[in-house]
Amino acid sequence: MIALLSDIHANVVALEAVLADMRELNVSAALCLGDTVGYGPDPAACVHLVRENTVASIMGNHEAMLIVLEKMGAQEFGETVSAPFELAQKQLGEEELEWVCALPIGIDLDAFEVIHASMHEAADFH
Repeated sequence: MIALLSDIHANVVALEAVLADMRELNVSAALCLGDTVGYGPDPAACVHLVRENTVASIMGNHEAMLIVLEKMGAQEFGETVSAPFELAQKQLGEEELEWVCALPIGIDLDAFEVIHASMHEAADFH
């Protein structure tokens, strides 16, 4: 059995509950379909758990936004938009930020392809 995780949005309590259910169900592998960061209060803990408990992860639009803010600075965006990403920047260490930056937009699994938002651009989520 394979689990697909997506849109965690830095909610470590919910992620821990899902991981516990996965253990109980004897899930053999898990893929993360993006948006590990954003909105919630625990982006670093969620990144750590996703890295530790999944075989692969892809970039969601929230990881793409984190990268954009890392390069451009939060002053380009309003506080409501930038606050969760500024929190992630403060919590994530260099290794975690490098992991986020290296996430692929999609993964081809032969039988199907997993993509968070768009085949062309992770931040394209309209």
